[in-house]
Amino acid sequence: MRTNTDEEWVGRAANPRGWIWGGAFNWGKLLMDDPAYQRQFRERGRALFRTVWRIENIHRVIDGLAAEIQEAQVRNHRRWGYLDPGEWRDEIERLKEWLADRMRWLEGRFLPPPPPVIQSKTGASGPPLELVMATDEPGAKIYYTENGLPPALSNNRASPFARLYRHPFKVAEEAKIRAAVPVDGHWSDESVFACVRSQPALAITEIMYHPGRNEDLEYVEIQNLSDRPVAIEAMSLSGEIECEFFDGDVSVLEPGEIVLVVKDIGRFRKVYPIGAIRVAGEFDGSLSNSGGTITIEGELGESLGDFYYTDAWWDSTDGEGHSLELRRPRLDPLSWRDPRSWFPSPQSGGNPGRVDGS
Repeated sequence: MRTNTDEEWVGRAANPRGWIWGGAFNWGKLLMDDPAYQRQFRERGRALFRTVWRIENIHRVIDGLAAEIQEAQVRNHRRWGYLDPGEWRDEIERLKEWLADRMRWLEGRFLPPPPPVIQSKTGASGPPLELVMATDEPGAKIYYTENGLPPALSNNRASPFARLYRHPFKVAEEAKIRAAVPVDGHWSDESVFACVRSQPALAITEIMYHPGRNEDLEYVEIQNLSDRPVAIEAMSLSGEIECEFFDGDVSVLEPGEIVLVVKDIGRFRKVYPIGAIRVAGEFDGSLSNSGGTITIEGELGESLGDFYYTDAWWDSTDGEGHSLELRRPRLDPLSWRDPRSWFPSPQSGGNPGRVDGS
């Protein structure tokens, strides 16, 4: 949107790329986790891009509406002094440029085929196992790799390491399988299947995403829920922030132990009793004040758990100094996506290094 004072694009609408999910229960995000809804969503988008969403059609509509109010715009400027005819025309061109950028970004979401599905034939996640792949794109081929490298090159050709999927195949050792579908020069997003013998029981138990006046006090808390030590040096966090533990100060979490990654360790030390809290290091980026996704990834890039938070859940966690805490860390990680699984920290400043489980 535009301000009436400094004539600048402001707010989240300034960026024509990305999705913005909102609302207390994030129905849009939850719907997009449903493969059937994704398929219908993509099909509808493709149909619109062939017709009304063509950039030239959108620009034609804008020009037509502008022509209807052109004479009134001149009178409006004379009465209120806002936007002379030249500035008004510049605004129209900016709107057209923004929408063109937006539609080009959306093309990348709708025009490529949907990612393939990779499943274990028996439901097992560790080797040895047999994998089955499928695609919803009629007549499309699936290419995959078993060495963790992308199946497509930057020139949109299949990687020399990629294999054409023809029938179920066996995986004898731990491996990261990556697969994608090409159609008319567009590659789908990748699907990834991490074939691992066991997954460590780690949980994101607390996040401080909007501390208030000092945004450098953001942090994410992780706990080892298992009864054995877990090596975290090959793990990472992705999503709103990026953090790789291999260059951090903590390499192993003992059973029940908690570790934090923070935005600014210098600022963090000034506020919290650092001696009583284990800090693995700093993360890159910032936790969005409005909401976002955080994922714990294992050694092969497999997801060990992820969730989406939003500022609509609790007012006190949105700039009032309270953190989000997980109620029952030992429940299935899928429960992290439910807003009822989280509660605001009882005290301002959060509860880093300790689990309330309220």
